[in-house]
This record gives sequence, structure tokens and C-alpha cells, in this order.
Amino acid sequence: MLIPSAATNIDKAKIAAMLFSGLAYLDEKGEVKNDIAQAIIPNDNCTVYDIELTADLLFSDGTKVDAESFARTWSDAVRNVETRPEASLLTVINGYDVTSGAAPVVSTDSHRRPPAGTRENTLTPDLAGVEIVSSTRFKVHLSIPTCDFVKRLATPFFSPLPASAFDENGKISADFGENPFGYGPYMLAREGAWEHDSQLILVPNEHYRGPRRARNEGISFKFYRDAHEAYRDLQNDALDINDNLPSAALKTYKDQLGARATSGPNAVADYLVFPLDGHFAVGSEEGRLRRAAVSLCLNRVDLSKMYFAGLFESATDFVTPVVLGHTENLAGNEVLKFNVAQAKANWAAADSLAPWDGEIAMARVDNEMGEWVDGAAGQIRSCLGVRVSVKAFPDRVTLEKNVKTMRVTNPDGSVGALQLTYPAGWRAKYPGMKGYLWPNFATVGIANRVGYSNPEYDALLYQAGGTVSESEAVKLYTQAESLLIRDLPVVPLWHESVAVGWSTKVAGVQLDWQGLVQYWRVTKD
Repeated sequence: MLIPSAATNIDKAKIAAMLFSGLAYLDEKGEVKNDIAQAIIPNDNCTVYDIELTADLLFSDGTKVDAESFARTWSDAVRNVETRPEASLLTVINGYDVTSGAAPVVSTDSHRRPPAGTRENTLTPDLAGVEIVSSTRFKVHLSIPTCDFVKRLATPFFSPLPASAFDENGKISADFGENPFGYGPYMLAREGAWEHDSQLILVPNEHYRGPRRARNEGISFKFYRDAHEAYRDLQNDALDINDNLPSAALKTYKDQLGARATSGPNAVADYLVFPLDGHFAVGSEEGRLRRAAVSLCLNRVDLSKMYFAGLFESATDFVTPVVLGHTENLAGNEVLKFNVAQAKANWAAADSLAPWDGEIAMARVDNEMGEWVDGAAGQIRSCLGVRVSVKAFPDRVTLEKNVKTMRVTNPDGSVGALQLTYPAGWRAKYPGMKGYLWPNFATVGIANRVGYSNPEYDALLYQAGGTVSESEAVKLYTQAESLLIRDLPVVPLWHESVAVGWSTKVAGVQLDWQGLVQYWRVTKD
């Protein structure tokens, strides 16, 4: 299903951003610019947002974009939160628990109406916190002060869907999921233009009146199984833009492409995730010491030079340089620097608490730039003198299916469980430290892979989120980071950069704050 609330991977997300527009969008610097909204006005403590829409806007099927479009779409996302985890961005809206089914219905909402005749009988109530004032105006009532909510509204996730997307039961139809349309710079070229595993063809949407109007006649997204094949096509002018260069090309692509190449920081932070229990468990002193020891064994600079042509910067905290608040001077971040002596000392301290002679199993994803895992495994093996193996997986989906427990033959011949240490990246959906710190490490964070839970940490995030002053919020988020560097629930690896090349046929290739190509700006001869 290709809709904004289900576009969780980067490939679907960048296509969804072309098909759909929201109240606002984030420009190349990560600043909020209005799109469908004419005005977004918060009250003094950021608990109510008064939103005025631009009048007379049409979806690409010719139906009107109105306040109900947003209320309907957001409520649908919340009802399906189990399969659309990005709906967690809506948790601060009043009524989230009732709409998501996590709480019983205690009242009805007199100012709302269901769009379909039987909707109230088949679905949970719509979000009570979305108050329709008129067809072009609505208010969003939040349960807690949330001063970064306007940035959230600028992400594609909050884009509205037309009423025709929903079937007679008030649910998004399967046909719409395969042939989606909205109010965005582009639309599908035809029914069936999404050819799975092959290509997806877009043309400009003539109904779009926003600031991201297409400067080209359309886009064909080609889906490659082999990154090397895509790069060869780029070199031969058979592919116009390649934003996923293979690691083997990173050392030479600028020499080969010349002025038709660029690189820059993106919004991805990479972490090393350890087993949830046992000798590396989060919350235990032994686990903290062992995770710190592994971190100290990693020569991130050398790994970046060897596998990423030096494009990836060694992590100094848990966020990336593209957001305000990133720092190279976080107290305690010495644990992220190569130090064999300290690594050995930490490992010995962990053994004094609970001796362990097991094996560290590291996962490598072969259709990503995963070769570095072999180099990292060698560094850890040499540094600590422990057994380190590398388990290869063809793709991220297969890894996720096996990440918790694999069966392995122990040295004594018995069969036991081997838990994986694996790399995981996170691309912030909107600019700001909270875009990393909340989803990955808050107790209820959607990407909290290790079950980290620290009430003091959560309290700091809540306090920062309700702070109007951005500089004051950064201070609170930095305090939260100081808890993370102490507890080390995951090990930060590096801040990614993106390398992009283009053919001789196009011009105007620019990257945004996330390191994504702004396709609507690209022109072609």
C-alpha cells in the first residue's frame, strides 16, 4: 500500500512525498513552509493549533481538499497504528487512545460526522482532538504541550487522502493502495503505473497549486536489485539520477562523473544494537561495560575510510549534524573513540561481574553497504581476543525476522540460542533532536529496539517538547543525551552522508536537509 502513513521505508517515503502534500513541507534547509495550509497558529503553550487551509484546492481526482480530509485521514492512521507505526506522531492529539482502540469510548463527539453511513458502527470514533470549524479551518487539541508539532505537520505522513480512498466501511481500499492519488506535485501516470519490483511512473499533477510545482514532465522510479547495475546505467546515461551508489563506487564516482556528482550530510544516524538479554542486556552493569568495550574497539575513522571513502563521520552523540543541538563535546562521549586499553579494561570488569566465554554474532545485510561489518568484526576480535562471527542476510526484512534468536551449535555440541548484534539506522522524519531521541530511546518509542526505559530520560523529553524556546529545549535534550551516553542502550556508529550522481541529460539536482533529491526541481533536456 503506497500511502503516506504506510510509507515507512525510504524508497516509499520519497515517492509518497511526490504524490501527496500536507499542510506544510520542509524545505532544503529543514525549515517549515506552508503548502496546503494558509496559516498554522499555536496558542501560547502549544496545546492548540489553529489551522486555516488555502481555499479551493483539489485532489488529482478533482474532489475538494478540506478540513474533513485531514480529520478522516489522521483518524484512519491511528486506527491502524499496529501496521502503521508512524501514527505515533499523532499520540499527542486528544482522543488518540480511544481512536487507536487502546482505551474505551467514554463520550461521543458532537461536532464530528462520519464520512460513510455505517462508519460509526464499524470503526472506533474519529480523533476527538481534531475540531472542524469550517471546510477550510480546523483546530488540533493536544494532550500535552508540544511545540515541535508544526514540524511534524510538515512531514508527508500528515498528508490528507481524498474521500474516494475509503470504501463503504470507512477503510482505505486495496485498489487505492495500489493506485494512490492525492494533492501533490505528481500523480500516477495511469492505473497500474506502480509496477512492483520494476518501476513507478509519475506525471505532473495539474491540480497542484503549491510551492513544489514540477519543473519536469514526469519521473520514472526504477527499482534495481543490484546497485552495481544501477551505477553502470548511470554511467551510460540509461539512468538519470542515482542516489544509492554502491560502496565500491564511493572512492571513484566523483572522478568518473565530475560535475555530475555531489555529496552531503543526511539525516541518518547509525547505531549498533545488541541482544536484549544475557551478557549484553540493557539495564545491567555487565551489559553496559561490554557494550562500551565493543564501542571502544571500533576504529570508526578507519572503517569509514575503508568502506565509505571517508564519507561517514564518526558519531559523537546520538543525533546528526543536520539538526540543532548536535554536539561533538557531549560529556562522556570518550566511549565512542577508539581506545584498545580502555576496551580491555571494560571487558575485564564485565568478566569480574559475570564471566563469559561466548561468541559475538554480528549481522551483515548484503543488499545494503554492509561490508564494513566484516572489518568491524575483525577489529573487535583483535581488540578483545573473543570469538566474533558474521552472519549474512540478503536484506533487512530477512534480518528482522531472525534478529531476536537464531539456533547455533555450542562448543560442547549442544544447540542453543545465539542472539545477534546488528546495525540499525534511523532517518529523522523532521528536524530536531527529538526526531532521534524520542522514537529510538523513549520508553514508548516506536524504534526502541532494546527496551530502554528511563523515567528521568522520558521526563526530560516531555519537558523539552513543551518548551517554546528552541535553545532551552536543546539544553534539556542534551541532558537526556548525557543519560544515553552513560547507559549506552545502543552504540552510536556514525553520521551518514549521501553520494548522488546524475546523467548528462538532467540539471538542477539538489539535496534537501535529509540528503534526499528534490525531484520536483530537476529539469531534463
